[in-house]
Amino acid sequence: MISVQITDNGLVARIAELSSQVKRPVAIAKAVQREGVLQLKAHFITKESTDANKLGGKRQHFWRQVSASVNRPEIAGDGNQVVIRISHPLFAQKLFGGEIYAKNAKALTIPVSKESYGRTTKVFEAETGLKLFVIRHRGEGQGTGLLASANKKGNGITVRYLLRTHVHQEPDPTALPDMDTFRGQLLARAETVAARLVRRANSGSNPPTDIP
Repeated sequence: MISVQITDNGLVARIAELSSQVKRPVAIAKAVQREGVLQLKAHFITKESTDANKLGGKRQHFWRQVSASVNRPEIAGDGNQVVIRISHPLFAQKLFGGEIYAKNAKALTIPVSKESYGRTTKVFEAETGLKLFVIRHRGEGQGTGLLASANKKGNGITVRYLLRTHVHQEPDPTALPDMDTFRGQLLARAETVAARLVRRANSGSNPPTDIP
């Protein structure tokens, strides 16, 4: 599980300053929490619409799932840190990259055609009616061969999957929103709520129990 912690000294100091100016500083903390969750979810939904798979075919809606996995925020440290956890099991791999190894099978199957994307080999055969066969590769490196199928019209074959013992995935630099922008959004929300609380205190009106 990935945790997003904003501990920038300037941001923390400014929010602490704003909190000291109001009677209900918890309202500022709650507003910052909500803003962080909303901005993360919005970022992932944007990636859902802009990061369509290059092969075409059946979409997995990975980023929509990541957006749905953003947890309710928590207060950490001395009460001046907001922690937002992203619980999607594959998000860390997207964020940090790294090696992926075959564990429960002899090889990883990497889809390379529109029809195979988003389908396991068994599902591919069941849904397309095409039979996969192995083309062996005896060279060095991580490749172990290919999985291909005969074309329905009988005019050759199409490679559907690469067989690999492991693959290296590069980290996605846009997996999280730009942190400078993100911090600015949190601070803007804190400033807005603090100003509203001060205005209400000066006017003598009773503040609501919660401020969105």
